[in-house]
This record gives sequence, structure tokens and C-alpha cells, in this order.
Amino acid sequence: MRLRVHSGEQSYRVTTRFVGAHWASPVLAALLAGRVCGVDLKRSLSVIAHLEPFAARLEPVELAGGAVLIRDEFNGSAGTTRVALEVLRQARARRRIAILRDVTDDDRPAPERLFELGRLAAASADMVILIGPEAHYAARGAHAGGLDSGAVLSFEHARAAASWLRTNTVSGDLILLKGRNRDHLSRIYLDLVTEVRCWLDTCEYRHLCDECSELGPRAPRGSQAGRPEPAGGRA
Repeated sequence: MRLRVHSGEQSYRVTTRFVGAHWASPVLAALLAGRVCGVDLKRSLSVIAHLEPFAARLEPVELAGGAVLIRDEFNGSAGTTRVALEVLRQARARRRIAILRDVTDDDRPAPERLFELGRLAAASADMVILIGPEAHYAARGAHAGGLDSGAVLSFEHARAAASWLRTNTVSGDLILLKGRNRDHLSRIYLDLVTEVRCWLDTCEYRHLCDECSELGPRAPRGSQAGRPEPAGGRA
């Protein structure tokens, strides 16, 4: 996200590593707080330019083959899912891929909830990858949203989706990995950069898989090629 701020007669360009226009208000609030506390505005702009996104919260990671994956699998609420899909919709990429399982904070029955999830994804992505035993409901929604059968893939288990991703992504792809914390979709990303030993379908661990001792050898944040430089439009 980039934007321009004005202070008195001066105008400043703000560059961040955050993904999404929704970050504009928090950034402006931080700059104002710093100004009130006597921090030089140029100093604040320099600090903000180097702040990293929170892990697995719209966190972009450049993969070795040239694709970029946006990790957003820590919180799967319906509200954050809509925001993440809107970020994907506005992005410029060779191919936009959404990987989804389910959402929280939505009390509708699974068939209705997942159908809507698939329909929303179809409006934002060129390809949708759906995971879970009830993924067929979301697939129906994606088809209703306009995606043909070749652009909608369903996998019952995360490991199968990870296997597909390893061999079918190319440079220029933009991949959104969005899910609930309890689904442990982090393993899909981690499988692209390191060995993953654990593929349990049910796990009570409620932290990122990056921190789990059962995972296997772990990659550092930002692997493989690191985080991309800020790019894209303005807020």
C-alpha cells in the first residue's frame, strides 16, 4: 500500500510493506500519534516503510519459482475473508489463485455458507482451490460465480492441495492462502519451502504451524526468495 499525506504545506509519499488499502487509516493514525508526540514526520515515514506485516496476516512471500503467495491463514473470519478476496481482486498478476477452506463468524448452514464463499472467490480469482470434505458446496458457488470447471479444484485434504501447488504454479502467479487457524493451512505454504512431516486432518494446536515441533525442519519467515518489494496501486 502506498499513499500520500499532507502536513501544512508539505506533501509526503508513504510507502509500506502492508497489503491492502484498509491499512491506510492505521498508518495515518500512527503518523499522527508520532507527530503529536514530537517525532519527526520523515523519521516516522522511514520506520513505517520498513515495518513487516504480521505473520500469516496478508503477509506476501515470494516463492523460488517467481510466484508470490499471500499468507492470510491465521484468521478465517468472514470479514477478513472478504477483505482478503478484495485485495486479490484488485491485484495485477498473470493468474490470481485463491486457496480456501471455510470461514468463522458465519452461523449459516455449511451448504449456504460455503456456496457464498465460492461465489465470492469467483469474483476475485482466476482459479479457486477448495479444501475439505464439504468443498463441493463452495465449488458450486464458484461455478455459479462464473468460473468454469477447469478453474475450480477441490481437494479433501490440505496435503493434496499442496502437492498440486508444488507442480502447477509458475512465475507471475499470485496466490492467496486464506483459512481458519484450526485448519492449519500454513502447511500448504511451508510445504513449498521445507519438509513437512505432519499432515494430521485434526489438530487441537491453535498456533501457526511454523511454531509447531511436529512439523519437521522449518523455514525462516520470508523464505524462499524473501518478501517482495512494495508494489501495486495507491490507497
